[in-house]
Amino acid sequence: MAPEKHGLEYWRGHLYQAQIPVLSTGEARDTLLLPSATLQQVYRVLNADLPLALDAVVMAARLPRIDGEVQGLQHALNVLGTDKVQSLVRTRMKRPFDAGRPAHRACLQAIATSRLAAALVESWEWPNPGGNGEYLQWVALLLGLARWKLPLVAPEVHLQIERRARAGEHRARVERELLGCSIDELNAAVARDIGLPADAMLLRAITPDSHMLTASAACAWAASMAPELPVKVA
Repeated sequence: MAPEKHGLEYWRGHLYQAQIPVLSTGEARDTLLLPSATLQQVYRVLNADLPLALDAVVMAARLPRIDGEVQGLQHALNVLGTDKVQSLVRTRMKRPFDAGRPAHRACLQAIATSRLAAALVESWEWPNPGGNGEYLQWVALLLGLARWKLPLVAPEVHLQIERRARAGEHRARVERELLGCSIDELNAAVARDIGLPADAMLLRAITPDSHMLTASAACAWAASMAPELPVKVA
């Protein structure tokens, strides 16, 4: 069946099944599994391994008393404790990143793009101490979730999208044509499926208001100097 005949339900099912390879090396694994490992040591390793960090956030979000309202990695680790995280690590280390696999490299490239988005959010939030910076960074990271997983389940479709985007076509338009749904719809569906359904703010961010995006883009291109923004857009 041609890829363009598939739709949201088809892709969400396949992406749900896809397990993102972990990036940590054997040395990092040994650090994580030390009986004396502290939460801060665990945080430092997982913060550098986004797939493993995401699994920890999802595990924490699935706990009944949390109900999806996890603010970020640090919050997740505080909720889980080292024992639960170490159990997760033992399971997930069976699927390591393999630089020899093109699909794994493409997945890593998509993750790196999400890292850049999160870094921009961090820089914007830096003057706002006491805000919800870590949470907003995780929202920014998860906006790329479907793009992390797509190369793992459909490398040919991923390559078509990349070739056409590099040739100058609008990436979102190409994705909609080949997937039969928008990447935003797919992100929202995958977020729900992996266990983040209760977080209304996250889902609103993953499914942005197209009129608001248009208004924001118009302001961004209005002039060489930053314009005065309407409060709602700002």
